[in-house]
Amino acid sequence: MFFHFGIIALRSFLVSKNNIPNLKRGRRAENDIQFEEAIKCYEEALIELNRFRYYKNLKREIAQKVKLLYTVVNYNRNVGT
Repeated sequence: MFFHFGIIALRSFLVSKNNIPNLKRGRRAENDIQFEEAIKCYEEALIELNRFRYYKNLKREIAQKVKLLYTVVNYNRNVGT
């Protein structure tokens, strides 16, 4: 039992929000107003997170960001900016 808990704790420590490189790159691209690059990075981060069943809230948060970024990109294309 203790061994199982240790593995879960170690896994959650290794795969936290700060240890997912595509999530970091996505945030950086979003802050630099490179929305297409941010979408790509966030989608790759979602693929990485699908290997784990624990991070449902983080997956939901990233999926909502991707939807919002698609909306912003489509708006910018339609406005011509």
